[in-house]
Amino acid sequence: EYSTRCSIDSYRFYHNILSQKLEKLKEKNINNKQSIEIIDKEINKMCLSITEPDDHFEAENFTFTITKCLTEQLNKRIEKIDEILESR
Repeated sequence: EYSTRCSIDSYRFYHNILSQKLEKLKEKNINNKQSIEIIDKEINKMCLSITEPDDHFEAENFTFTITKCLTEQLNKRIEKIDEILESR
């Protein structure tokens, strides 16, 4: 049904893409006050506020839910940066 390992790999993949996109903004001298550190803190604050499970048997689903949230938020940030890059 779901794979925590796959979600973690996806998170790493999108995190790397986001880092590269931020570098492109910097290279093009586009005024961007966001850094990967700031974005990570914002996303972590949002996704890590998910209530932890009551039952240790739900731990894998909990981990999957968190990594899915992280990946989705990274993807949204990438899309926003792509819009900025395409408009320039």
